[in-house]
Amino acid sequence: MEKFPNLFRGRISRKNFVIAYLLILALGFLYFGFMPIEGGEFERYSIAWGYGLIILLIPFIIIGFSLQIRRLHDIGLSWKFMLVMIIPKVLQRLFIISEEINIILNAIVVLYWAILVFKVGENKDNEYGLKPSLDFKLWKAIFNLEK
Repeated sequence: MEKFPNLFRGRISRKNFVIAYLLILALGFLYFGFMPIEGGEFERYSIAWGYGLIILLIPFIIIGFSLQIRRLHDIGLSWKFMLVMIIPKVLQRLFIISEEINIILNAIVVLYWAILVFKVGENKDNEYGLKPSLDFKLWKAIFNLEK
């Protein structure tokens, strides 16, 4: 982590957040798109694909959280606001919940993502950093290589 000390600090603009997040998601979908599942090949490759998934999943989760936290910072919110997305998903996995409550929890998560994607960031420097650049550079957006 020493090479990426700002991974969870600073801010990222809406445009850079959306582009970087979509690229990360596309890479994940590509991985699953090439998974061999026809015939008897799946059993032979499933262990290798499973380990590959674990190796890829951990960095993808870290980068995804980093992008979300920096986007929250851009709109002036703490990383703790991310719990708005995490808590409903944990509740849905751990407990048997009625359909009505499930719909409400899903609506909360959708609202969280709508805020990340559509809310305009603060147009000035804030407590989390300088106003983010609108120029898109993949490595700078994903790993927050700005000083």
